[in-house]
Amino acid sequence: RGPPVTMDQLWNITQEALHWLIADTQEGLVEFTDWLDGAMNTTGHLYGNITAAMRDESASIIPAVRGFMEAVDWTEPLLMGILAFHAFFISFSIVVCYKGNEVLQFSLLCFMVMLVMAAQPINTYLANNWETVATQPYFDKNGSFISAVFSGPLLCVGFMFLVSLLVGNVRMLKKTVVMKAKGKGQGKQEGEQSKEKKESKKTK
Repeated sequence: RGPPVTMDQLWNITQEALHWLIADTQEGLVEFTDWLDGAMNTTGHLYGNITAAMRDESASIIPAVRGFMEAVDWTEPLLMGILAFHAFFISFSIVVCYKGNEVLQFSLLCFMVMLVMAAQPINTYLANNWETVATQPYFDKNGSFISAVFSGPLLCVGFMFLVSLLVGNVRMLKKTVVMKAKGKGQGKQEGEQSKEKKESKKTK
């Protein structure tokens, strides 16, 4: 066995270990702060690039929408008819969703899907015979105009129907769970009452 370790030697070893631990911790903190600064700078640059892109995109979309609204003659009978149809259909759809008639909602959703699917052949016909229905060739081969004027609002209404049907199903599921819980509670109460009656009869 070697010589025993004195208190002074143990104290020196402890001091050296503490100094090494403090130095290593400080070095790790410096490295972490450097990494955090770099990450924050990178995130800041990324956020700045995203916001700049969104500003550029919004700046390019707003003039395009404004130019589209100004280029279209909304007083033409065909466009006025489409707008009137959308006004009636959207109003009727809101009433149906408010009433919560799921069968009628599903029927209107199927009808809307049929109209959206029929938009392409309708656009082809109107693109070839635009002189008979409008003063300008609005209906292009790609279907951009009819998608914005006819299909787009219908898809928004369809999304509203889907949300309404989902909410209705969730409410129905909640009612079913509550009714099952009440049924189980009533069954337990009836069982306890029957047990009490049997015990009272036995005591008599």
